[in-house]
Amino acid sequence: MTVAARLSNPLSAGAIGNCPHLAAETTGPPNTIVAAMTQPLPLDPYIADVLMRDLVGHDRRPSAFIVYLWLWRNSRGEGRARVGASLRTLATATGLSKSAVQAAVRHLGRRRLVTAARRLATEAPTYEVHEPWRRPLRPD
Repeated sequence: MTVAARLSNPLSAGAIGNCPHLAAETTGPPNTIVAAMTQPLPLDPYIADVLMRDLVGHDRRPSAFIVYLWLWRNSRGEGRARVGASLRTLATATGLSKSAVQAAVRHLGRRRLVTAARRLATEAPTYEVHEPWRRPLRPD
C-alpha cells in the first residue's frame, strides 16, 4: 500500500505501521453509539433553566439532576403520577453507579422533589416526582 493510500484511508491496516494487534482493531467500521429518540420530550423550561443550575451548580449534585430528569421523563413526561424503579434500574438507565443513584434519591427526597414509597420492604420503590414551582390554579 502506498503512503498516499494509507493517509487517505486511516482505517486501513497499513496505516498503523508494523503493529498487527492495532491493525486488527482498525480494519472494520468504527464502533458507533446511536441514541434514537422516538418522540420529542416537551420539557418544562424550569427544569432546564433553574433546577439544573440549582442541583448541579449550587448543590453540586449532578447525579441528582440526572436521576430527577429520568424519573420526570418516565412519570410526568408520560402523563403518569408515579413510576416504579429499583436502584439497579435507575443506575442502568442513567449510567450512574448504584451508590450514586442512592445518594441522588436521598438528596431529591430531602429537597422534596421526589417521594419514594414501598408497600413491602423488599419491593422496588415507587417514585412520585414533585414540581414545587407549579402552583395549583385557584378557583375564581
